[in-house]
Amino acid sequence: MDKGDGCRGYFVGFYLMYSVVSHVNPPFRQLRKLSLLCLSMICSSVYMVGHEQFINSRVIKVDSEESWDFFVTQANTQGCPVVVHFTAAWCMPSVAMNPFFEELASSYQDILFLLVDVDDVKEVASKMEIKAMPTFLLIKEGAHEDKLVGANPEEIRKRVEAFAQSLRLLKQS
Repeated sequence: MDKGDGCRGYFVGFYLMYSVVSHVNPPFRQLRKLSLLCLSMICSSVYMVGHEQFINSRVIKVDSEESWDFFVTQANTQGCPVVVHFTAAWCMPSVAMNPFFEELASSYQDILFLLVDVDDVKEVASKMEIKAMPTFLLIKEGAHEDKLVGANPEEIRKRVEAFAQSLRLLKQS
């Protein structure tokens, strides 16, 4: 893995292939299994949001419960921490946080940043007990480390920095 690409490189290109293969007929299920094996070899700076491509974005939009499970499971398997922004298109404070979240993601290359629209992926919002937007969730090794509700850039930055610092200390020991 290229150091500058962080954890995200393992997931993005592979997920594009996985999402296409997982929706085809049963004979292609073996290809789907094979694509899982390719995960650690794929690095890409392109991901899909709807049908549009965004290049060099550090934030990945989760578009289904399946993609949520995939990214969180793979992050856990790879030992990659995750920061999630739960948002809604109708919530102006959430929408206003998107550029800040993108900027934050570019500052922490070794953390996977996910964006979840609670109206598009209701099951995930319910499972994570999201009651208000924006909500930011910090996950390490599959466990919820921290949760922040509200559009407070300074506090979010402070908590993500503390989260990243704790990860650095853990790696050093």
